[in-house]
Amino acid sequence: MSVDFKDLPVQTTDSVLTVDLIADLPLLDVEGAVLYVKQDQSLYLYNGTSWSVIAGSSAGTLTNWAFLAINWDTSPVVNASITGGVVWTYIYNSVTRYRFVPTTYDTSEDAFYTTFTDPTLSGLIVTRGF
Repeated sequence: MSVDFKDLPVQTTDSVLTVDLIADLPLLDVEGAVLYVKQDQSLYLYNGTSWSVIAGSSAGTLTNWAFLAINWDTSPVVNASITGGVVWTYIYNSVTRYRFVPTTYDTSEDAFYTTFTDPTLSGLIVTRGF
């Protein structure tokens, strides 16, 4: 199946397509497609038959790495360089989270935390690790 994105009400952000309404999901019924829906602030996956919310991706839980990585109130800023990588500050819905990005990139170490007191991160939320 070929999809012409110019005819769909979608935006792209870091390879995640974004739509405004849940009603827009059927516009991209492609197996394996992932869409971020602004209406309920969740990531959805199409399994070839139906759309479903990806576990942990809803705004209420904020435990999905991809959701945290692409959503912020203002652009993330570098907070500090610590042993092994860089700590970024992300603010979303007025809540501050800290993302550690390792110097030698490893998805199992790219993670979000609730607290950063230089040089210590604590309160692991989620790692990218896949």
